[in-house]
Amino acid sequence: MIARDSGSGHAPAPPLVTVEAVEQLHLGGTVQDTTTLAGGVWVLTCRRHCSQASSAAPVGELIELTATGRPILRRPVTDATILTSGAGVIWVAHFHTGAVSRVDPRTGRTTATTHLRFARPITTSGRPGFEPSGISFGAGRLWVSSPFGYVAEINPLTTRLERIVFTSSEVTSATTAGGLTWIADELAGVGTFAPGSNRVAVHPISWAGEPVDVQTIAYGAGLVWALGAETDSLTSMTDPTTVGVLTTLDPRTGRIIDQWQLSPAAAAMVVGHGGAYVGDGSHGHLVRLTPQHGSQLLPGPKAVMPSALTPGAVWAINRDGQLLRISVADG
Repeated sequence: MIARDSGSGHAPAPPLVTVEAVEQLHLGGTVQDTTTLAGGVWVLTCRRHCSQASSAAPVGELIELTATGRPILRRPVTDATILTSGAGVIWVAHFHTGAVSRVDPRTGRTTATTHLRFARPITTSGRPGFEPSGISFGAGRLWVSSPFGYVAEINPLTTRLERIVFTSSEVTSATTAGGLTWIADELAGVGTFAPGSNRVAVHPISWAGEPVDVQTIAYGAGLVWALGAETDSLTSMTDPTTVGVLTTLDPRTGRIIDQWQLSPAAAAMVVGHGGAYVGDGSHGHLVRLTPQHGSQLLPGPKAVMPSALTPGAVWAINRDGQLLRISVADG
């Protein structure tokens, strides 16, 4: 899962919010990913061959929604699994082929394609494909991650592949802040690398003296947000204690600013509206976290995964793979 970034600059902690309505949208198929562009929401759905175990490429739709959730454009897509927005267009990554498509938001048509390939196979399966599993836009570049620890940098103007950086991590979440590219680096915490450099610097993150396994990273409200889990094997070798941990870091220095303890089921995160929304995989609520250690529980369906933000709404995917529009307002 990749976190979505929105907003920048330090600001006072926003006021508490209230949930006004939760609406499930019936788009057909299951939702793979979402992003926002120019106040609208773009959704990737899958209708056939949706299982990761399937040898066939998934078949679905790229759908543009208004801010109220009304579909205004639908385009069929094949092998499309993740997407993001940047430089005024939509970017769609294709898992099986390793391709990244630039999509014109006015027509939904592909205008350019970048093929990500390794010079030789890097897995025992013999597949040389990059297999994109994370995508984000920042610092004027498109960043695409693979499940093998590689991050590709694409120039959005030329759609040219600039470089591929090896990060020694199988986590696929990346963002940009403070002139650096930030990646989730599993048990090491988070890693950074500078423009033109392939050297990854590690910034350790721990909780209660144990390392945090960071899975998701994003930038917003002038901070880097890293969501992960800490497991204390000293409590039990067969049933260790695990807690979710959200950490904010200074994007210029990598210094830890704040930390929150969350449910071990805390999974997806989206950043914006002055803070972060985290989904709790087992309880029926969202957790809204803001700088200065602010925390608020918001009611919501179980296993909801926040995926995008627009003014007045949190967009999330429920356990059935359906899109929810959660209307929120300042309390």
